[in-house]
Amino acid sequence: MVDCSCTIYAEGTLNRNGVKKYLRPTSTATRTWKDARKIRDEWIEWGSTKPPVNLVSGSGELVTVPNAVQEFLTVKRNQPGVGPERLADVGQLVELRLLPFAKLKGIVFIQEMDNARIWGEFRNSWKNLNPLHNRKLRPGEKILDRPLKQNTASKHVGTLREFLRFCLSREWLSDNWASAEHGIKTSKVIEPKEPFSDDELEYIYKATELKTDGHGFKVKRTGQQNAWEALVFIWI
Repeated sequence: MVDCSCTIYAEGTLNRNGVKKYLRPTSTATRTWKDARKIRDEWIEWGSTKPPVNLVSGSGELVTVPNAVQEFLTVKRNQPGVGPERLADVGQLVELRLLPFAKLKGIVFIQEMDNARIWGEFRNSWKNLNPLHNRKLRPGEKILDRPLKQNTASKHVGTLREFLRFCLSREWLSDNWASAEHGIKTSKVIEPKEPFSDDELEYIYKATELKTDGHGFKVKRTGQQNAWEALVFIWI
């Protein structure tokens, strides 16, 4: 297939099942050549400007992954009892994890994810997005991939199942591929509050070292170990 240099149109010959079909200059309905190229590649794969039957939802339309995510978030925002904390958890999964995953895999439409394998790959891609816990990277330090804690992963699985139920209700998917029967299971653990983890202890030590002596408000002795006794007590 041959394309022109503009950002909107493409033309050339498509080949489907050995049958060649000339495509007259046709709009890709995009505003940039980068996006238009993705549409063109799909046409080549399909052998037509129309998607195969197995990719078309019951509603007869293809929905991009970002649009599916935005519709889901809009529904969540309008649900009574859903607060900012819950919305942040939902956004972390669908915006910070699902969208980058789909882009990495070259997936454009949510209907392309209508199978258990791709959602299994998505689940296995989950890593700790904040391994430094907001701490600045030290000189020469490398960021290592850290898996999610079980409780966090379980929370994400619950949100993922909710998102897929939403997609199922819109007839974009044929099944809830995040269910346990498809291999995505949850397991929660009760984490003891003591002893603290190494990261938590580091924060406690640092906070104690920077604690002021409590005398006056104008001069804060930040950086001095004014809570020396408390620090020694914590160390013990």
